[in-house]
Amino acid sequence: MKKIIFLLSTALLLSASVAQADIPQSGYFLSKDGVPLTEEQITAPSIRSNPMKPISTNELQAMMALPQSVNTLIELTVTEDGYPTDVLVKQSSGSIVLDQYAINSVNDWTFSPSKLGDKSVRAKVSVPVHFVSMKVVTPATIVKKELATPSKEEKQLIDRSHPVLQLTLSISDKGFVNEIVGIKPTTNLSAGDMAILKKYMEKSIKSWTFTSAKNPEGIAISDEITVTVPLM
Repeated sequence: MKKIIFLLSTALLLSASVAQADIPQSGYFLSKDGVPLTEEQITAPSIRSNPMKPISTNELQAMMALPQSVNTLIELTVTEDGYPTDVLVKQSSGSIVLDQYAINSVNDWTFSPSKLGDKSVRAKVSVPVHFVSMKVVTPATIVKKELATPSKEEKQLIDRSHPVLQLTLSISDKGFVNEIVGIKPTTNLSAGDMAILKKYMEKSIKSWTFTSAKNPEGIAISDEITVTVPLM
């Protein structure tokens, strides 16, 4: 489950922008030498690093419930040292869970501070954090499914038991298999036989391709699907 959450978190999109530091409409900023600063010498803050927190089960469920992608608009002050303070929600996404996730993530960011000439100053900025809806309206479907050539041991097992497997697969937004989430036989097989078959299926799925699942806006997202695979 953690692997799936991580992959979904990679589907979680981030856009960030900063506003200029508040500048009076009249008057001048002076450099340390008393020379008026030009507009080019007044630098707005910018993001230096923007790590996102790991996605929890609650946050993943909130994203899967979104009827469409949403933004949480975060307002904060960038200190002279480039750290965020006074972080709050300026405009809600409509989800308390996702709003809090945005706040928690932005609190860990670092910035290049605003500058007036060569002096770092505090500046208030707004940052939109964009959450892509993970609600699947068009599931992923198989495009190419070919079984690998079995080893001698694998072929003997297949010829003896003719197993039918139900695979639950994690499919990326690019249409490739991330991993086998679950594997079940339709008939009883020993743990040893299942270990052999799982290894064989892991070898086979490397070449499989799928159409990407789509969310309500037609954006490609990750998905989980179940595939029945008869081995004869």
